[in-house]
Amino acid sequence: MARCASCTGGDSQKAVKITGEALRDGSGGKGKGSGDGGRGGKGIGKGGGGGGWGGGGGQSPSPLALNERPQRPVPGFDHLTVCRDWPQTKKGEPPSAQSGIFCPLLGCVLGPVEGYCTQADIDTAMMWWTLALPAWPRWVEELVAGGLPGQRTKLLASAKGNPNPLIPKSRGRGTVPHIRGRLQVDALEDASPMVALELMACVTCLYSAEALDRAEGGGRNGGASEPENRGAVEGGQ
Repeated sequence: MARCASCTGGDSQKAVKITGEALRDGSGGKGKGSGDGGRGGKGIGKGGGGGGWGGGGGQSPSPLALNERPQRPVPGFDHLTVCRDWPQTKKGEPPSAQSGIFCPLLGCVLGPVEGYCTQADIDTAMMWWTLALPAWPRWVEELVAGGLPGQRTKLLASAKGNPNPLIPKSRGRGTVPHIRGRLQVDALEDASPMVALELMACVTCLYSAEALDRAEGGGRNGGASEPENRGAVEGGQ
């Protein structure tokens, strides 16, 4: 299993513990709603496919860019890169909640959910996220191997509120029930502490890319304008 380049032995376990605390602090917020419907109860099979950010409801899928994206390395992790063109927050830090990234990852692991997303939606999301975070397919494989699909019933039963889009700012391309923040984190850590560690490192780098570039005396590669659906909404939708 891949390890942090700067963490070995006891230091690696300590880093995982620290990251777990950071994940809990950063992913439990309510954030802003990202879809219509899917409110109340278990959130399964109702709503989720309506208007707004929903995954169906007869709306035409929004345009989607599946082009190569410029990458930058993740500090401390020789084997990881993230896209440089991820929209930055005003403070250059990750938003207070990370459901906009964690829920799509969980969705890709758990598979289709009636009323929310199909296998075709997940296949498209896998391609999109791999271009943004190249470790995505490996994370999915390791989380599956770690037994995360066995938590499907518990995770989906915790869902409430508006679903998260499988692809940020994309309409008609599937959604994921909004799993309770603490359970998102626990599921990731239980299935693979190292994936949880790598994920948080990548998320931090995504939102700090410009600041890291300035600190390193560089700049963004490729100044091409971004399609709307490349953005991630601040506030960890």
